[in-house]
Order: sequence, then structure tokens, then C-alpha cells
Amino acid sequence: MDPSPIITTIASNGLLGAMLVVVGWVAWSKDRELKAEREARIADAKNYTDLALKLQGQVIEAVHKLSDIFDEMKKLVAVPTGDKR
Repeated sequence: MDPSPIITTIASNGLLGAMLVVVGWVAWSKDRELKAEREARIADAKNYTDLALKLQGQVIEAVHKLSDIFDEMKKLVAVPTGDKR
């Protein structure tokens, strides 16, 4: 749909028509800006979520490794129950 005939018709109504064209154009351009900003925010949120999940996985993996190391150290340091010091 070509908006030129509509704009020409509105603008031919004098100053009021010209003002309507300007206001319509400003609203349309602002709407495009807001859509672009919203899409950028959504992309940022997705990236942050992916990063947070990746970091959470790394922390859980590190905790499991530390737990395994701690269990091994307990086995190495354990004193037999029959040993009286």
C-alpha cells in the first residue's frame, strides 16, 4: 500500500493537514524506534540468561569436583578405629 495519495490528500487540507502528516510521521518513526529497542532488550535478556545458565553449570561442576576432592581427602586422613594414640 502506497501512503503517498493519503498523505497528499491530508496535506492538501492546509496547515491542519500538514500538522497531521508531521504528527503521523513522528508517531510512526517513534514506533519503529521502540520496536527496535524492545527487540534489542529481548536479545540482551536472552544473552544474559544463556550466560547465567552457563555460569551456574560451571559452579555446579566445580562444587561437585570439590566435593569429590574433599571425600578423597577424608579417606586419606582417616585414622583407623583400632589405632590408639
